[in-house]
Amino acid sequence: MLLRISRLITLIAFASCVFAVSSECHAEHEGRVQILLLGDSTTIGSVCRITNPAGPHLEQVIQVLLAAEKDMPPVNVINQGRDGEFIHGLLTNGRYDKDIAKLPGIDFVFIRYGLNDNSRREDFVNNFPKDFQELIARLRKDFPKATLIPTTIIPYISAETDAKINGLITKAAEDEKLSLFDVYTRYQAELGHGQNMLNYRRYLLEKIPEQHRAWVKPFTRGNSVVVMDNQLDAHFRDLPGWFSDRHPNLAGYHVIGDETAKYLAKIIREKKNPPAATEKKDAPEKKEATEKKDTPAEKPAEKPPAEKPEVKPEEKKEDKPEVKPEEKKGEAPEEKKESTDEKKEAPEEKKDTP
Repeated sequence: MLLRISRLITLIAFASCVFAVSSECHAEHEGRVQILLLGDSTTIGSVCRITNPAGPHLEQVIQVLLAAEKDMPPVNVINQGRDGEFIHGLLTNGRYDKDIAKLPGIDFVFIRYGLNDNSRREDFVNNFPKDFQELIARLRKDFPKATLIPTTIIPYISAETDAKINGLITKAAEDEKLSLFDVYTRYQAELGHGQNMLNYRRYLLEKIPEQHRAWVKPFTRGNSVVVMDNQLDAHFRDLPGWFSDRHPNLAGYHVIGDETAKYLAKIIREKKNPPAATEKKDAPEKKEATEKKDTPAEKPAEKPPAEKPEVKPEEKKEDKPEVKPEEKKGEAPEEKKESTDEKKEAPEEKKDTP
């Protein structure tokens, strides 16, 4: 009998543990929270992967920063960004069905498109919101328990064009009732420390002065000179377009990764400890506190004894002068008027009698 009870207790404890784990992140796969990144070349960082294969790249930065937080669960970040990709292309060229739709156990999806959509999608202003809406619908169908996170672009083209793109992304998020992740503001602020510190240099070799082409060969990738930082700026900063490529370098991906990890950590903590639950717990305490505060204040106002002595003497004083003046001659002006009125009324009564 005791053995059966102990087994039952063990089963109940195991079931409660399983429920606790599954409730923290609704689609946890292989013991890790699954985070999916969708976007263009500013998401995948393909050039950085060529020059610095070991990274750390965007997905690794996010993963390492979340691991540094003691209260965070293990995470797996899947980077599905692609060079030149835009939403309409993703949905129509078969890549979504092939690479995205069947990914298992996705918890969070970051969606960062708009740069290539702006240049490649016909009638961008009208079609981009529709494409965004279609992508959201597909993701909701394939990952019904995942949190979808529309994300702004980074500073890239011009302040005016960037604002136009981000405005459409913001509106799309509002229409779909999704929270917007703004990475643009943080990235722009970091550029205040150096306008070109977060982008790599990629420059056609044929545009490099001929006398320098031999010694820059170690920095050449294909037909371009590519460097992640400012090490060649001293020689070529005055060449037209030397800083024109605005793709993030490794430092840029650290900025994006840092802001993404902070945003994710906040959401994961809120899922563990929902604000609504804490508000409900605090509600009775607040009510008790207000009731205690209100009780002593109400008691003195309700005391009848204080009001009775004030009412009685006033009634007596008012009653006496009203009755006596009718009998005496020295009447107050107001009362005389009343008596004259009575006299005037008397003859009217007599007239009515016949």
